[in-house]
Amino acid sequence: MNLTPKQQAFADAILKGLQPSAAYRSAGYADASVAVVSVRAQEYLKKPNVRRYLSDQRRKLEEKSILSKQAILEKLSEIACDKEATNTDKIRAMERFAKMLGYDAPQKIEAKVEGSLLYRIRKGKTS
Repeated sequence: MNLTPKQQAFADAILKGLQPSAAYRSAGYADASVAVVSVRAQEYLKKPNVRRYLSDQRRKLEEKSILSKQAILEKLSEIACDKEATNTDKIRAMERFAKMLGYDAPQKIEAKVEGSLLYRIRKGKTS
């Protein structure tokens, strides 16, 4: 995965959160029009070596992120099970633990209403 210095700068700018056009400019490309910069930035994103580099770097960042989440969950678990911790601290630890794992996420409920029933409700006729 050999990147040119400008490709490397472009990809690193993308990883830092810049939009493609801004990343293209920050990498040292000085095209005149906004349209040209936008098109060329999108072309760079499609280059196999740039895509591979971005994918590898994002995977590495994700692995680090997962490890830190794991450490947080372990610490929260320790607090929740600590005999010397106050009940308030235990409850807070368990709430945070549940939130991080998505246990308290809102649930989506779908309801289907027939057209004629909806019409009757709007007109105030319920029978």
